[in-house]
Amino acid sequence: MCTLAKAFQITEADKCKLWYTHCKQASKSEEMTKKQIKKEGYRRIVKCGETHQRVFDSLKAGKTEFDLTLAEELAKIPSDVAYRSKQTFRVVLLSGLGLISILRLLFILTLVQLSNLNPVLIIPLLLFGLLVPGIAIFALLKRKTDRLRSASILLALGVIRGFRNFDFSDIYALVVTTIIVTVIIMGIILPEILKTPYEKKLSTIMVDGMQKTETDIVFNSGIFESGKAEILDMDT
Repeated sequence: MCTLAKAFQITEADKCKLWYTHCKQASKSEEMTKKQIKKEGYRRIVKCGETHQRVFDSLKAGKTEFDLTLAEELAKIPSDVAYRSKQTFRVVLLSGLGLISILRLLFILTLVQLSNLNPVLIIPLLLFGLLVPGIAIFALLKRKTDRLRSASILLALGVIRGFRNFDFSDIYALVVTTIIVTVIIMGIILPEILKTPYEKKLSTIMVDGMQKTETDIVFNSGIFESGKAEILDMDT
């Protein structure tokens, strides 16, 4: 019975092949929305390990406006090589987000002890205090760069709001704020440096005796190869 069940199991590689065939057929008949591009691009680039170029070639519709949107959205999805090449950056950012979570937790616990806060209010404080750093940590680990950027912006808004009553003579508050600002900057920068660059190349072809200009997109994933080689050297 177990042998029979195993025979009908579909591996992740098989799922990726089926998904590739489906997307290639579907892209010929309809253009996808940005949400659909992000979903399919994430599945194939992050989960299936396909290259940006292969995903783009299978999803392009031959229309300049859509193809440029497709290229821009796919470029935002980090490849495995790009993700691994920024390992040190990611570890520092992850450590900073973890530190922010710990500091916020300690602040809430101190607030509860000193102000005799109603225990019922502790849960909302914990939820809102740890939710944004938690989202950022999840986004970083799952390569969800859009969510990481959004969480960083929310942290920035919290810092800006806190500047109203900020005491610059308080060394502890100054150090904590510096850490948070550094993490925010890193959280906004990382999605940009993880983007896979691409070039727009114009080509002229003849269609029914008339010249037609086409825009071709070529992704340059080789920019991250040097970072990959450094990581491999460290592993060995």
